[in-house]
Amino acid sequence: MLAPKMKIKIGTVYVILLHFFIALILVKPGLINRVYLKLGLQKPNEIDTADHYTRTLTYHSIIDQSVPSGAVIFLGDSHFERLCVSAIIDKSVNYGIGGDTTDGVLKRLPVYKSLNRANAVIISVGHNDLWQRSNEEIIRNYKLIIEALPYNIPILFSSVLPVDERADVKFTGMNIRISSLNSSLQKLCNDFSNCYFIDSGQNLIDETGNLAAGYHNGKGAHLNANGNSIWISYLKDILHNDIDVFYNKQSHKGS
Repeated sequence: MLAPKMKIKIGTVYVILLHFFIALILVKPGLINRVYLKLGLQKPNEIDTADHYTRTLTYHSIIDQSVPSGAVIFLGDSHFERLCVSAIIDKSVNYGIGGDTTDGVLKRLPVYKSLNRANAVIISVGHNDLWQRSNEEIIRNYKLIIEALPYNIPILFSSVLPVDERADVKFTGMNIRISSLNSSLQKLCNDFSNCYFIDSGQNLIDETGNLAAGYHNGKGAHLNANGNSIWISYLKDILHNDIDVFYNKQSHKGS
């Protein structure tokens, strides 16, 4: 058996090492992910996504402290992260994070205090969820997101954008599922006085129902400059012409 003094020494060393490890994680938040990678518990792309999420959210938390009242907040994944939202409407803030999901958006909502003083919130997320959860689970997360946002601010859900199934075999049959998901999202929005569904994909598809080849970057999912231009024009038209309508409808639906 170990002598009492030896036990104390071992305990002291353990506490010191534990605090050192915790401090190291705080300084390098991606460290734990890299340990998982070494152990084979995570894939490299999962590590990259987690690190990007953490870093970007840290930047967002700093930016959010300076966001003025009445801004339009864009929340979502890489489709928004790659979008110049100031081309859509002035006084806008882009909180898109590449690789994010409905679960990720839900978790980071408390970081954005500016949501409580925003003029509107635009959301585009769900594409990455298609590989991780069922449509029913995605809709449940959409509902939680709506319920977590201020009830007196218009929430505009941009539809999950279509893909070009011809670009990659992994997209086979995906547009049918996306269409079903968007239909469910539209029905969900009808249940909330401040929620509105925007069919952003209608101007991006070709005669086959796929994301038009001329509107994506060649990989079948992300828009290129031409595709973003179409999307920006569509969202700009809605926000500039219909924002007052959204508020009026909200008052009517809530009466």
